[in-house]
Amino acid sequence: MAAPEPKESEQVQANKGSKMLTIIVIFNMLLIIGLAIYIIFLKKEPEAKIITEDGKMISKQQHEEEDENSKNEVGELYEMRGIVVNLNEPGGTRMLKVSLTLEYKAEKLKEALKKRDAQLRSEIIIYLSGLTYAQTIGVSQKENILKVLKKKINDVLIEGKVRNIYFNEFVVQ
Repeated sequence: MAAPEPKESEQVQANKGSKMLTIIVIFNMLLIIGLAIYIIFLKKEPEAKIITEDGKMISKQQHEEEDENSKNEVGELYEMRGIVVNLNEPGGTRMLKVSLTLEYKAEKLKEALKKRDAQLRSEIIIYLSGLTYAQTIGVSQKENILKVLKKKINDVLIEGKVRNIYFNEFVVQ
């Protein structure tokens, strides 16, 4: 006995099923392509916010503009004169004498610097007395010293931050 031939209605249903599957696949591909285009071209990143020293929340762009403007203007200055340390050398024959000027923007920092003067001097003396003669010679070494001092000073301060530190005097003997 021969196998019965499939009925015409079963073939029509099979063709409809494969057409439906093709339509679903094409629809999904279009959906994925549309989503990719949206993510790549249309979706905007949320604007980054920064909290300033005085507690205001501003956009990153505003902060960068203020930084650029503040680089051109000099803030308040606080001087620290006559810091003398022995360098970390065998025999202890070398000395370093520095005077610094700290630049800051926040007015409330003026009182904090006066209040913490002894603590700041101690941090500076401890750091500088650990340096060797070779670590004090040359422009890059001096820039490194300023960078480290700025970090150490800002770590001590609670009320605000020092923007820049300048050498008024730097003598190695």
